[in-house]
This record gives sequence, C-alpha cells and structure tokens, in this order.
Amino acid sequence: MTSSLLRFAFACCWLLPLVAHPTIADDAPIRRIASGVVIPDREVAVATKIADRIVAIPYQEGASVKQGDVLVQLEDAQWQADLQAGLAAVRLAQIEVERTRKRRDRIKDLRERSSASEDALDNATFDLAAAEARLLSAQANVTKFRALLAETRIVAPFDAVVTGRVVELGEVTSPGSPLLELQDQRRLKLQTRIKEKDVPFIQVGQAVTVTIDALAGVELAGRVSKLIPAGDARTHTFEVEIELPAQAGLYPGMFGQASF
Repeated sequence: MTSSLLRFAFACCWLLPLVAHPTIADDAPIRRIASGVVIPDREVAVATKIADRIVAIPYQEGASVKQGDVLVQLEDAQWQADLQAGLAAVRLAQIEVERTRKRRDRIKDLRERSSASEDALDNATFDLAAAEARLLSAQANVTKFRALLAETRIVAPFDAVVTGRVVELGEVTSPGSPLLELQDQRRLKLQTRIKEKDVPFIQVGQAVTVTIDALAGVELAGRVSKLIPAGDARTHTFEVEIELPAQAGLYPGMFGQASF
C-alpha cells in the first residue's frame, strides 16, 4: 500500500510541470480593438467681422481651394471710401504737424534770444504735441479702415475642400456668423476612444493597424498622434487620434477600427 502511494506521488511530480507550463496561446500579445470615425486634420468655419452684401461666392461644396483663394467677396465701396477719407485725414494731420513744428522752432529760437516769453514757448510745444497726437489717431484710423476693407475678401486660411456653404449670393453678412465650412483633407486621422484599463498600453507614436469598412477591409498602417490625458467620467474612456496614410477613396466621416 505504501509503495503504491509512493509511485502515485512520483507520477504527479512529473505531470505538474507539464500542467503549469504556459501554452503558446498564453504568450500571444493581447490585441486591443477600438472603433472610431475618420476626421480631417483641420476643420474651420470661415466668417467675417463686418456686415455687407455678398457679391461673389466662387466656390461650391466639394471644390478644392488653395491657401489665399478668395472664397467670398463682399461689397466694398463704403470701406474704400472710408479708407480714402482716412488717408486724407492723415495728410491734413501731417501738414498740421509740420506747421506747428515750424512755429515751435521759431518761438524756441526767439526765446533763446529773450524775444519770446516762456509761456509762448510752452504753448507752441503743447500745440505741436497735440498735432502729433492727432496724426497718430488719424494713422490708427487708416490701419483700422484697411483691416475692415480686408474683411470684404474672405480667403482660404489653408489648402482645403469646401464642405459646407451657409450663405447665398446677395445676402447681407452678420459679423461672426459662418459663411463657408472648410476641411483640410490632405492628412486624415481616425478618432476613437479606448477603455481606461487600456491607457497604460497606448503611447504616442505607437504603430496601429486601422481597417476602414468602406474600403473593403483594406488595412492601413496608422500611428498614434494624440492621447488626451482626460477621460470621460461617464464612459471611463479616453480619446485617441491616429494618423492615417494617404489612401484613395478615404474621406472624413468613414467608420473604422483600430487594432493596437
């Protein structure tokens, strides 16, 4: 009986390492899957600071534009007139400064020869300072008028695609209200959210495989470009952005999956 128990214990000692040893499947890396949507690198709504009538909108939705292209042209007759009036005011102010400076210099010379009073010199100096201040004010107005005139030409801030048009020809703009919507689609990203327990395993610069449903399962080699270090208190998830390579047929709004 004792020898049988010894033989059984000896057999168990041989079997134990075989049972405890991890399998190949246990050593395989854990893949973390997150769903998301393709977004553009940049997206803006262009607006103007002034109210005036729209006289031209050269581009429709879907059009590609270059940085500096005029997207919306407003009527500018009033702003041109204001600028010309401002330039005229600057010239008048310059003439006044020149006149008062000559008068101040003349009285200063007389004062040095005791032919003018100290009060007369003080008054001439004050008049010159006031004339110079009026010149600065007139020049500031010209700067303002030029800035307002520039607002009559709404230009593209970067190479983009027109994705939305809020106004029509002949409408009067409202300061700050959107006119057109633009997207920079030269670089696209997948925006997704990951579980808080996965955050320690995700790093900026990490390689990611992205599959886009609309591209029939084509796999894209992405890279983590941003991990927002602030989670959603309700869902306990964190936002991640993944840079995507250039790919024909890939557009913002498409659905995809990232495999970390």
